[in-house]
Amino acid sequence: MSQTQNRDYVVVEKPKLSAAAILLIFLMFMQFLTMIFVAQHYNSVKDLATAVKELKSQLALLRRDVSELNKKMDRYKRVDALIELYIQQMTFRLYKEMFPNLTLEDFEKLIEKIESVREAKTKSGGIVVEGG
Repeated sequence: MSQTQNRDYVVVEKPKLSAAAILLIFLMFMQFLTMIFVAQHYNSVKDLATAVKELKSQLALLRRDVSELNKKMDRYKRVDALIELYIQQMTFRLYKEMFPNLTLEDFEKLIEKIESVREAKTKSGGIVVEGG
């Protein structure tokens, strides 16, 4: 026999993808997507943590500013009250000089009348129509 007849031939078949191989490829793809989503989530959480820290520092600054403004406002309220008392004292002196015979009750009635007219002016935009 000739040498060509002694050789064994191996038949190679075209590889086929089984269902398990397809599922494995799909699983690897899903694992890759999951890793991408986790990385994005980590970055967004890191960004949010940075933003929260910044907001906390800004909130602390705002609290300090509000506290300082409240202190200044209290001081201005006290100054305003002192100015109002000084104006009332000057008004009282003026009316005492203008009307020396005016009693304290009459003076209080006059002040109430002036205050009611002043309030009516502010409510009506400056125009007061008095009857009587």
